Amino acid sequence: MSIYKECEVCKTKINKLQNASNVFLLGFGKELVCKKCKAKYKANSLFIFLYSIFNDILILFILWNYFMDLLEFFHLNTNLKIIFSIVFYLFYKIILVYFIYLNKIKD
Repeated sequence: MSIYKECEVCKTKINKLQNASNVFLLGFGKELVCKKCKAKYKANSLFIFLYSIFNDILILFILWNYFMDLLEFFHLNTNLKIIFSIVFYLFYKIILVYFIYLNKIKD
């Protein structure tokens, strides 16, 4: 498991983070295409299911934590908390992309 997937057809290394949308959409079933041989890869359906559950749980946890703290400590700087939450969420998504196992789609 890594940021690169080796193409099973032409042995080219495919970057899972080819564009920014892959960080958010690979776990939801977006296809990754080899630029050399046009082979298509997609995440395992079990991973897609687990990814969507963990994604929803994390978002709910961050929002709940943020709003509870906002109610308790209204006088604190909330901009830092928002920025920290966004950075943490993006880091979490990149780590999940690292562990995505991609299967070749049969043509």
